[in-house]
Amino acid sequence: MNDIVLDTNVLLHTNNKNNEYYESANICLNLILERDLSLCFDDVFNPVESKNTSVIGSEYFGKIQNGTFAYVFLMDRLIKGKYVQVIKKNYNKAKIELNKIIKNRHDISFVITAFGSQGKLLISNDYTDFKQNTRKYISKKFQVSILDSDEYSTS
Repeated sequence: MNDIVLDTNVLLHTNNKNNEYYESANICLNLILERDLSLCFDDVFNPVESKNTSVIGSEYFGKIQNGTFAYVFLMDRLIKGKYVQVIKKNYNKAKIELNKIIKNRHDISFVITAFGSQGKLLISNDYTDFKQNTRKYISKKFQVSILDSDEYSTS
């Protein structure tokens, strides 16, 4: 596996010491750096924020604060060219299926991107939109593993 998809919440949890995933989210990002994995984005991603039209990129740029560990992590991956763009339109059939089980349209972009990635792995601490039964269904139907940062950091 050379790539990975990160839900924005994992990045944000690295900055919140009161969050139950704080420690594992930090370990998760450090493991990604150590393993030199590429971050996956939807196909219209541009590392120049003003030119970006990607759902994932927009969430990252809009929510990650400058100067935080998550920001330094993201800049490291971008500056080193450690990112991959996944063409979502190749997966329209999967998107139709995912629309039936996932309410948040942004979350669908993360799953579709993971589906088109080499590693087929999404790290998300969101159990509201990705309930355990939804994670199992996505794993079975799309071969995409959805792990939280606790699970990933101990793998």
